[in-house]
Amino acid sequence: MTNLFGTDGIRGRVSLDACDDEEALEQIVDERLLTPQLMKLLGESLGRCLPEDGKGIQVVIGWDDRPHNENLAAWLTLGFHASNCEVVHIGCSSTPMLHYAVLETGARLGCMITASHNPVTDSGIKVFDAHGRKSMPAYETLVSETAYSLSQEDREIDEVDRKAWMKPDAEHNVHHQKWLERRLDLFQSLFEYELSSAVELRLDSSKGHAASWLANWMQSQGLDVEEVSGQAAAMNEGCGAGELSPGQSWTWDETASSGHLLIQSLSPRGEGSILGAALDGDGDRCLLARETSNGVEVVDGDDIADAILRACPKPWKVAASIESNLRLLSNVEEQSTMEGFETAVGDRWLSHALGSYLPEQEQQPLLFGIEDSGHIVLPSPHPSNANQWSLVGDGS
Repeated sequence: MTNLFGTDGIRGRVSLDACDDEEALEQIVDERLLTPQLMKLLGESLGRCLPEDGKGIQVVIGWDDRPHNENLAAWLTLGFHASNCEVVHIGCSSTPMLHYAVLETGARLGCMITASHNPVTDSGIKVFDAHGRKSMPAYETLVSETAYSLSQEDREIDEVDRKAWMKPDAEHNVHHQKWLERRLDLFQSLFEYELSSAVELRLDSSKGHAASWLANWMQSQGLDVEEVSGQAAAMNEGCGAGELSPGQSWTWDETASSGHLLIQSLSPRGEGSILGAALDGDGDRCLLARETSNGVEVVDGDDIADAILRACPKPWKVAASIESNLRLLSNVEEQSTMEGFETAVGDRWLSHALGSYLPEQEQQPLLFGIEDSGHIVLPSPHPSNANQWSLVGDGS
């Protein structure tokens, strides 16, 4: 038995060729091919071993804008129905929206169909528990074992049931903008001065779901923002955080040939100015572009965190992955009121390290998780339980 999950879910190149369960497992393990049959098998497996946390049998499914994701969502829904689960669809969305939907609906489980920053020819699945937390290795091993066990069983579904079970029991709309407005107000309250909104910014949402609304929302908050990823040929192609790397830089002469839409769109405004921001395809991480003395450089997650913590020197608990630069945790350790933790790679480990410190309180908890890749995990207020908080990575 091979664990089907990697550091952040399951990903593979989509193949729509028909196959049986055993072939679907062989193809994802040996050839990195993700098939509709695999999604059905995963739905059944997840439905048969729902996480201990949470109540009920309701599952929420969302997906990003990849060519075959609606089809994959239908097959995943079929698998959950075969395991007697109730399925709610939120449609095309970002990964943070899936997190919020799980909490809003009180679902037992959430599934986001995405391959993050991978090419649009890929897809995959990220799994969330009833608290909106990404799945952990022990649970993923259990799901993988269940999938292999089910692949040995004869479980035919007749054509009438198949068509009916591919449809959700209900649909749910997530108002991401309202979440952001509430979170911005709470975060602003931590600072002793008002955060400036007099910013001109190029926004690159990697032609993901955020490209349809985030720039407009930021404009409503007083920022001068222009979305640039609409010019991309496809999601994540020559755009987005997935096409940038921490430490990367260009001179102004090099920006035009950078091959990256955000970098090509920038113009000088003064050394140290933040010129642009890039999300990845599913919207759960963010990198910035800053002007240097002769060009542009990438501001990674560590530098973003360091700037925020310096501007707001309070008793934060900070979780950073082992790939974060030493300067970040050294700066945290220099602050007598702050406490730092080092975690494994993956934003789920940031949430795992900080989760036990989530308080029940009205004001914003001082918890901060960071990876240099731009995953920033912060507390978010629970939509229905007063003074309760979840931890979410939201590039927006």
